[in-house]
Amino acid sequence: MKKILCPLCGEIINVEDDKETIYCPKCFKNLSVEQGQKHLGLFVQKHFNLATSELYEATEYKKAAKDFQKVLDIIPDDFEAAEGLVLSTIMMSTIRSTHIKEAMHELQRYQDTLSISSVAIEKSGIFVKRVNEYLDQYHDVLKHRLMNKDNRFYEVKGEQIFKKVVQEIIDFKMVLIEAYFKSRKLPVKSNVTKEKLNKDIASLQKELTIDYAVESSPFHLLFTDVKECYIPDEVFKDVRKMFKNKTRVVVWNIISILIFLIGIVLIVALPSYLLIGVPITSIGLIMLIIFGSINISIQKKLSR
Repeated sequence: MKKILCPLCGEIINVEDDKETIYCPKCFKNLSVEQGQKHLGLFVQKHFNLATSELYEATEYKKAAKDFQKVLDIIPDDFEAAEGLVLSTIMMSTIRSTHIKEAMHELQRYQDTLSISSVAIEKSGIFVKRVNEYLDQYHDVLKHRLMNKDNRFYEVKGEQIFKKVVQEIIDFKMVLIEAYFKSRKLPVKSNVTKEKLNKDIASLQKELTIDYAVESSPFHLLFTDVKECYIPDEVFKDVRKMFKNKTRVVVWNIISILIFLIGIVLIVALPSYLLIGVPITSIGLIMLIIFGSINISIQKKLSR
């Protein structure tokens, strides 16, 4: 059996080897098997090139995963597409949502394609190295985004997310050991060994036992508009400024409330009294107007 692509409707059709023409079951067009194979080859190459660009250049990881999957639906034993699918799925992970477990399932699903053979052993070494680097990168970036310099989490939910990710990374590295180091060794230049992975796992397991402190803060990093994990640190520097200014914000809010209450008291409690010939009610009203405009300006500066 071989596969062809209908150029009219995009239907992928299974054709017996001895057939030269066939009717498309979807649009009923009479197709040349040879032309259908050429169209299918162009379709596969288009989506592979697109997926590669989305993964390594455009950082459109969800789109990359979909395009790699389209290639694998047609050619299940395509090593590069299976590799790209696993890497894209890892990179889809954000601060709030991890796709590590999903990537691990993809690796297991295409294990035969990604397995070590006399031809693919070097490719397998590069693949395992990349997967391990991507897992370590996600761990480090997530830790950097959820914790301050004193290794204190910005909030309780941040600690829960982090430990969940750590456990999933441990599980993934154990799958790598089982799949690639059970009976053979990868090339030395791949720089990944069973001993290194076991050392990584032991280090990650220690992180699960640490009783991390949580910073008491009126701000919540997880509730900002910053969702992606693999974005420039400059974005998060702006978010962290809020934490540095939290004391000033709290003090100013207390002062603001006091000024506001004094203004209300002057207006309501002493409406008929004069101060230097000016009704106290008017003074209180002016205080509220001045306070309101200054407060808005200062709050903007403090939250930058």
